[in-house]
Amino acid sequence: MKSVSIYKLALVALLASTLGLSACTEQQKEEAEQAKEKVVSAAEEAKQDSAEAWEEAKDKTQDAYEDAKDSASEAYDDAKESATQAYEDSEESVKEMSEDAKAKLKEACIATKKKTGGDPADC
Repeated sequence: MKSVSIYKLALVALLASTLGLSACTEQQKEEAEQAKEKVVSAAEEAKQDSAEAWEEAKDKTQDAYEDAKDSASEAYDDAKESATQAYEDSEESVKEMSEDAKAKLKEACIATKKKTGGDPADC
């Protein structure tokens, strides 16, 4: 009889564990579904945040590129203007030196012609 009692107890325990397991499984399914929804929601939010961050970074990069391009263009224009001004200044300076040199050469020529008895008009 003891064996029958143990058999009955084992059967009852098996039945109870099956019922408990199915109830637990249903609850676990609900919890798993809720967890899945949270994960999907978090993934969507992360995807949206990532897309927004990407757009923001892209916009900032484009703005920085445009600023750099404008600055480079301005620097080029300034350098070109400075070089042009320097060229014009040096050209004017060379003309002045050339005129001074001509005048001094003429003075030297006249002085030489006077000393040697030549005609200063030839200078």
